[in-house]
Amino acid sequence: MKVGPEDAECMAFLLELQEVAPEALPFLFHCANERKTNWQTGRKMKLMGVSAGVPDYFLAIPIGDFHGLWIEMKRTDTGTPSAEQRAWLGRLDTQGYCATISYGFRDAIHILTDYLAGTGVSCPGRTRRDARAAGTLGAAVLPRGGSRKRPDRAKGPSPGTD
Repeated sequence: MKVGPEDAECMAFLLELQEVAPEALPFLFHCANERKTNWQTGRKMKLMGVSAGVPDYFLAIPIGDFHGLWIEMKRTDTGTPSAEQRAWLGRLDTQGYCATISYGFRDAIHILTDYLAGTGVSCPGRTRRDARAAGTLGAAVLPRGGSRKRPDRAKGPSPGTD
């Protein structure tokens, strides 16, 4: 298996995350958009919804005003986001996600742990400090051996029942 510099950063990120925030792992996934394929497979993937520029990682834990955290991983030394990546990050930000770029796995760990703590994460268009000033910054609620509790919803008949 050939491993490029950005691939190595991604693998190091997951290894380090197992040590510093293992409770986040069940809520984190990698969007494998960077694969190289032949034109037939590429066309099929495009028809299935693969989109250029989607960030590498999504953490499906809402905190404060943010619906979740998207991280675009770049290599430490020479990583530069593409126009498609910058456009995706901007669109995600407008929809209430924290969407940011990390330069190396250490930066990604810092971003993720700060996000979970509710401090220090900068996102395009707004920052965690803005959320704190607005009084909407909440702490992460991670499950500890059980499912995440949601507020009780008004009881009533299920849709489609009489």
